Amino acid sequence: MWHDTYLLAIPPSFSLSLQDTIRLEDLHEQPFIHRAPCEALTSLQQLLDMEGIKLQIRARIQTVEYAVGLVAAGLGIALIPAIPALLEQADIVFRPLHDIELKRTVGLAMPLGNSPTAQQKQLMELCKLNLGA
Repeated sequence: MWHDTYLLAIPPSFSLSLQDTIRLEDLHEQPFIHRAPCEALTSLQQLLDMEGIKLQIRARIQTVEYAVGLVAAGLGIALIPAIPALLEQADIVFRPLHDIELKRTVGLAMPLGNSPTAQQKQLMELCKLNLGA
């Protein structure tokens, strides 16, 4: 249905917010909001581990909304999907990571062999409208 890329959400009070380009090594010992489950963060963490880069985990949370709130409060940096509604936050600086492109594909799976329910048909139509199909 669509593709999301990921950005670092950075409190404006952090020196990293002044940089246009953020590299992996810039994250070393930075305060970080760990959000799980997040496949992109798992991929990033694996790369950081391979490079010997350590984060200071300040909070472990589950939702993007909590992550954005903690970043806005100045607690740390978070990796979040580049969803337009989130990017409207004026009290957060968003920057891409230079060394890695993190993205996800969001799709719709339907069971084979069964006729779709009325709700499933409606959902498929909404998806087609959003895709311009």
